[in-house]
Amino acid sequence: MGVGAVLLAKSRLEHPTRPWSKLAIVQHGLVRGGILVALALTLLNDGIMFRGANPSDKDLAGVRVSLGVLFALGVNMALALVLVTVTYHWPRRFVVATLVVLAWAIPAVTEVILLWCRRDGTDAHVPCAVWLLMVSIVPQTTGFLQVVYPLRGSSRRYGALRTALASLTSRRSSFPDSTCFLACFFLTCFALVRALDGFGNISTASIPTPSTFSTRLIALLTVVKYPPSLAFLSATLGVVHLLLAVCLHPITAKQLAADSTPFMSSWVMRSLARDLIAYGQSSLFFYLVHVPLFFFTGILVKRTMGGVGLLGLMPWWIGGLVVLAVLCARYARFKHATLPTSWWRFL
Repeated sequence: MGVGAVLLAKSRLEHPTRPWSKLAIVQHGLVRGGILVALALTLLNDGIMFRGANPSDKDLAGVRVSLGVLFALGVNMALALVLVTVTYHWPRRFVVATLVVLAWAIPAVTEVILLWCRRDGTDAHVPCAVWLLMVSIVPQTTGFLQVVYPLRGSSRRYGALRTALASLTSRRSSFPDSTCFLACFFLTCFALVRALDGFGNISTASIPTPSTFSTRLIALLTVVKYPPSLAFLSATLGVVHLLLAVCLHPITAKQLAADSTPFMSSWVMRSLARDLIAYGQSSLFFYLVHVPLFFFTGILVKRTMGGVGLLGLMPWWIGGLVVLAVLCARYARFKHATLPTSWWRFL
C-alpha cells in the first residue's frame, strides 16, 4: 500500500497532459479509504452480518460493531495518500528519515502500552479512552465494540513508504546495496527482539515437550501478526528486503529476465499471468465476494460433512479460487469498459 500510494501520487502529479492537483489526490484517497471503512461497518461487519452463524472462533456475544482488516486498510490508505501528497515536494532525505523514525517508534510505543495494559488493565470507567486505545493499538472486545485489527498496523505502511521514496531518489546501482543493508539490519533486529524473551512479540509460543530442534525453531519463528508485532515486522521486512536485494542485483535481474522468456511464451504461463492480473485489477471485488462465498461454503461443509481435515479442505479452497477467477475476470472487463471516473472502478 505504501508503494502504491507513492506511485499513484507520482503518476498523477507528474502526468504530462492532465496533472492532478494535490487537493484532488487527497480527496481521491479519502474517498477510496472511506469506501473501505463504510464496507467494514456495514457489509463486512461481523457483528451484524454473520451474527449467530459465524463458524469461526470469534466471540460475538453482545458485539454490534466489529472492526477488521478492511477498517484499518481504509484509514491507512487515506493517511498514506495524504502523507505522500502533502510531503511530495519536501526534501526527500528529511521525509525518509522521518518515516524511518515513525516506522520504529510506533511499534515500540505500542509494546510499552501493551505491557502496561497487561499489568494494570484498561480503565473501564473511561470508555472513551478504552475505545481509543482499542481502535488505535490494542485489539480487544468491550461491550458492543470489537476491534480485530487496530490502526497501529500502519507502521508497516510507513516502512513501505520509506522504501518507495528512497527508491525514487537513490541511484539505481546503489539501491540493491542499500536494500541488502536493510535486510541485515531488520533480521538483526528480529534476533534481538526474540532474544528478549517476549518483548516485541506480544505473546510467545510455548515449546512443546519433548523439546527438539524443530519445536524450538517453530517457537522462535512464531510471531504475532494481529496486531503486527516488532518481531513480525522485523522478520517480514528482513526477508522481503533480502529477496529484493537478490532480485535487483544486476546479475540476478539479467538472468531472471532471460530465463522468464520461454516460460511466458507457453499457453499455461500466459493463462496464469492473465488470471493473476485479473485478481489484482479487481482486488476489492475479490475481497467482497470471497467472504460470503467461503462463509456459506464453510456452513455447507459443516452441515453435510461435519467438517473436513486440512487435506479435505484443499479441493474446496481451490474450487473457490476457480470461481473467483472467473468472476474477477468478468468484473475486470466490465470495469475497464466504464468511464475513468466511474464509481465501479473503486472496486
